[in-house]
Amino acid sequence: MIFNRLTYYKRQIILGMLPLLFLFLIDVSSFGQNKNIDEAYCANVKWAANADVVTITYDLVGNPQTKYKVDIVLKKEINPEFHLVPFFVEGDIGDGYFAGSSKQIIWYYQKEFPQGLKEDDGYYFEIHVKSVEKRFTWIYYAVGAAAVTGGMIALLAGHKGGNQPSVINLPTPPGRP
Repeated sequence: MIFNRLTYYKRQIILGMLPLLFLFLIDVSSFGQNKNIDEAYCANVKWAANADVVTITYDLVGNPQTKYKVDIVLKKEINPEFHLVPFFVEGDIGDGYFAGSSKQIIWYYQKEFPQGLKEDDGYYFEIHVKSVEKRFTWIYYAVGAAAVTGGMIALLAGHKGGNQPSVINLPTPPGRP
């Protein structure tokens, strides 16, 4: 009896320590902040301002068969809270297959800032890249159609033909003693 209790308590201690043992098996590098190998990023970001446009060039390192969403943000070095998303832009921006080198975005900044921008404020651009996931909407339609078909089959199979009374007559309850 004492032997059984000791083995029971030993088993409970060992089972209680199993989650701690699994912590040692976890790879610590999985918690790092390194970029995923499949994750796309921009390199060699450069920009030049002309009389009425700003031309931004960049290289997008990523899979050429993947569709990416590319956005730009104008920032100031002296004011980290300042951020402006340019509106009048064209080129390799938005959704598309942009992986490769020498990509170009043209921003018509005179349409947004007719007075121009102060050159001494130290502006720079951040380019944000995110892969666009393919959505399988046909799966939702197929599951919905299967659910409707199954519901109709269950409704038709459960319906019995014939003349059934619409009111169920229950016996009256017994009287009070």
